[in-house]
Amino acid sequence: MVRLLTSVESQFDTDFAIINATQESAEWSPGESFATSSPGCISLQAGSKYSRIRIRAERWDGLPPLTDGWEDIDELPFAEVADGGDLMLSGFDPGEVGLDVRGLGRGRVQIRARGRNRYHYGSEIDPDRYGPEDWLLRVYPSPGRADPMAGGPRRLAGEGGLRYAPGTPWREAVRGLRSSGWSSALVGSHGFYLAQLALLHATGPLTRQQLAASMMRWMAPWNVGGDDAESAEVPPRRGNEDDPLASSSGRDSIRTTGDTIDALRALGLLLTETRNGRDLLVANPSPEPAWERLGWDDAHIAVVRQQDLRERDDGVASDIVAATRWAGSDGIRASPRAMAIRWASRIDTVSDAIRILSVGGHVIADRPLGFDSSIDPDEEVVIRSAR
Repeated sequence: MVRLLTSVESQFDTDFAIINATQESAEWSPGESFATSSPGCISLQAGSKYSRIRIRAERWDGLPPLTDGWEDIDELPFAEVADGGDLMLSGFDPGEVGLDVRGLGRGRVQIRARGRNRYHYGSEIDPDRYGPEDWLLRVYPSPGRADPMAGGPRRLAGEGGLRYAPGTPWREAVRGLRSSGWSSALVGSHGFYLAQLALLHATGPLTRQQLAASMMRWMAPWNVGGDDAESAEVPPRRGNEDDPLASSSGRDSIRTTGDTIDALRALGLLLTETRNGRDLLVANPSPEPAWERLGWDDAHIAVVRQQDLRERDDGVASDIVAATRWAGSDGIRASPRAMAIRWASRIDTVSDAIRILSVGGHVIADRPLGFDSSIDPDEEVVIRSAR
């Protein structure tokens, strides 16, 4: 009969959604998913940036019995770092409570959580009102080869953690400005920044006056125009630098909200819909890529496209990297569908993550992969760590 050998508990407030259990001399390997692990380290993600955490860690002499009442669950490889000290429980700040794992050797860790799904990463929450998130770690010995694909599938009760609350269809259309490189090309343009904010918070298509008025609401109080919202002056760039929106659209300058709207229409970033005789503006969800219009080099394109793919990542890229490191030279062999099931992700998100990691040199796939490479969701791919 299996026995509970020892346990510890801790409670703390954290920042950046950081929770980890790390041996004192082990390397902390932060992840961006529900849970990842490496020798001597377990990295966890709280439900919100600022969360209150109540965590219990247990050491068992064999596979622990089932336990009920948890919302999010997973099981991962774990291994003691020899002479690495206790497994310290901490958040953003160092912890003071640790679990004795001396003599464990190779093992696994069961991870249970409750309370992560009441909010999202950017939520403003009062920990005193919500109460703490509850976490349970159960470490036990498991000699032999570490299998990162075993122990699943992960089960998550909601979309807490690093995912944000879903937006409206109009908010999602603004993604086209990022995925096509325009958010990068026009960084530093106050006019573009204000227009993005206005479009992100729109609940439908806007007239020119409505878009300009919404842009004004995001300005500092001293940046005002006359009675016409389109005449409101847009703050200039620091040091009188050229406005990238002006240079990209062939204009001498961008002085007002009206100038901004005209420039965005000239670039094809705003589309016009006519309804009941009125012209309404919407973000173009699929504009001409900035790199094609502005002639970027391959290195610049690669950086921007990797940023876009990362924005779509739900943390599964961290899962893949951690898995390949546990798998060693053999790598992991699985289809995108199998990985999606194992880590509670979407198949297309897994395929995007494989492309990101391959292009970025974080993993080595058994075939050349680029940003637009086709990946069959049911075909096995072998992925090895590049470290």
